[in-house]
Amino acid sequence: MQFSPKVNTAILSLYILVVISFTVLSVSVTSVVGLMNWGLMLGIMVWLLFQINLRPLFLFLGMTVVYFAIHLLVADTSPLAAGLFFANILLYLCLPYFRVQPEKIAGMLFALMIINALVGIKEILYSPFAGTVSEYFKGFFQNANTNGNFACCTLAAGLLFFKGKKQRFFLICLFVIYLFACKSRNALLFALITMFMYVLLSHRRFVRLAVWGYFLFFAACLLYLIVIEPMNLGEGVKVFGKEAESAGRSTQVLMAIARFPVTCFGVGADVPNDYVAAHTTYAIHNMYVNTFYAMGWGYMLIYAIFVFALYRNLRSVLAKALLMGFHIYFMFEPG
Repeated sequence: MQFSPKVNTAILSLYILVVISFTVLSVSVTSVVGLMNWGLMLGIMVWLLFQINLRPLFLFLGMTVVYFAIHLLVADTSPLAAGLFFANILLYLCLPYFRVQPEKIAGMLFALMIINALVGIKEILYSPFAGTVSEYFKGFFQNANTNGNFACCTLAAGLLFFKGKKQRFFLICLFVIYLFACKSRNALLFALITMFMYVLLSHRRFVRLAVWGYFLFFAACLLYLIVIEPMNLGEGVKVFGKEAESAGRSTQVLMAIARFPVTCFGVGADVPNDYVAAHTTYAIHNMYVNTFYAMGWGYMLIYAIFVFALYRNLRSVLAKALLMGFHIYFMFEPG
């Protein structure tokens, strides 16, 4: 049974707005907005199940269900947290079969980006003179890095789905303003990696070089976090006025590595982040390290299979480059 793309677009847009509200308000999953967030996600999945055939996904979903069943038995994870993880996986597996009007969703995000800039115009104008993180452009959000993440997501949606050159041009200009006003090093890294990968992937003879180069750079990021930053080898190097150790990312990563064992099913969804936050006041700013210890290498394997299949099935070179850029981005963000 297939529903109208307009109806599907409206429902998915509502869900995205609730997710943004959940992030802006920074509330718990049991709050009214939190329950709306997850309730809408579950509602969309039920809506999806009426429209798609799950048979092609049966093996992957079966493997995922078995993993979570064992994870709940051996790790310190609540059924709610495990359910949210599984719900996210199911949602993103189903989305490719969900008929929507993506250009309208990208337009909604672009409109929010403009409104956010207008709301934070004073922060944007003052940003060249801002000396502390609290003075950077935050807009609707709690901190400038989250605002930078929002700008990256909107840029990706617009570049993929806007058909007009003028729309893309204005979007890129606004993204550059966000980049320098938020002073997000990770957003800058995302933009540079995406552009570099797009150039390489656009030429057949460089595709293999792009993939191997990407994994090499991925390994270099790990080396930076585990060796270079802890040994102060990058001391004195600043980007957007921030020094290498300004966020304490290597401390968070090394603390998790030293404290938790490597297991197939992990120690618990929130355990590593809670432990590190109790000692440093920050969550682990590395999606991979946090997930590896929290959910185990079994979950990381499932995620790797999902991402590899997604990459193989993407027809757009730009989409592949954006996928690579975001996975480098979350080397330095909680995810």
